[in-house]
Amino acid sequence: MKRAVAVLLIACVASFFVPAASAVAQGSSATRRHLANRAKSQMGTNYRYGGGSPKRGFDCSGFARWT
Repeated sequence: MKRAVAVLLIACVASFFVPAASAVAQGSSATRRHLANRAKSQMGTNYRYGGGSPKRGFDCSGFARWT
């Protein structure tokens, strides 16, 4: 279950960062790794409607902004 939640959260965050093919920078793979690691660091954090921090919990948009 935790894995499914992590995949869902990462997909949510990734949807905000899909660059156009012409705008892909040389360091983009490092950026993706950084974002993925930051997102994965919050596995197990509680869901909270309107939440936007690790202490209080996240909803999808709060998690995306935090990441």
